[in-house]
Amino acid sequence: MNSKSVDYTGAKTGVFWDVEDCPVPDGLSAADATNNIKNALKFAGFNGEVSIIAFGHTRKYLAGIKRNNHTTLKQFRAGDRRARRRAICDSLFEWTILVNERKLTNLMIIIGDTTVNTALVDYLHDLVGFGFNLLVSQSPANRSIPLHPSVFTEWLWPDLGLGKEPIYKWGDPVLGNEDYLTLPPAEVPENVDTDHNVEVTDPVDIYHNVEITDPEPSCTRD
Repeated sequence: MNSKSVDYTGAKTGVFWDVEDCPVPDGLSAADATNNIKNALKFAGFNGEVSIIAFGHTRKYLAGIKRNNHTTLKQFRAGDRRARRRAICDSLFEWTILVNERKLTNLMIIIGDTTVNTALVDYLHDLVGFGFNLLVSQSPANRSIPLHPSVFTEWLWPDLGLGKEPIYKWGDPVLGNEDYLTLPPAEVPENVDTDHNVEVTDPVDIYHNVEITDPEPSCTRD
């Protein structure tokens, strides 16, 4: 199923926000930023209920986020990107299958560069193939070109946290930039931790000789 042929304006939106990769904009509280995210979604035409799951360590985010309905925070050790990426995968599965019982929703990913996290990228492509609608926000220096073929709408970060409009929206006469897929990718730093060769206690692998019946997460391998 192609999510770009479905109307998602009234669907629920699950926001999966790595607050270490994409911190709260300067001068704002977490409550301000989450409200701005919701307002930006509404301005872009996504009017359904919004739930935000924030992944990070810094406790200063906690008080502000807890004051918002449908917003939770998952705590991790400082700098533990590997654990956060695993948790995002698990939360995507919970949101799509367990919470919303396979009802098609918008999935917003606020994250740093995922170029080296190939399993996460593949999993997001698979979710779009199942009919979910992918929205993305990344900083200009950390945009992940491999995600772009499946992206319906993209905001830059921190523009999204400031409530600004997206830079791309599929099919939009102004924001539907035909050159979107050829924009320059983020530069991958040398000696980057690709998060490979990680021991996973109970991995679910849907990419090797397995018939796909549900979008179960295999991106815990990254």
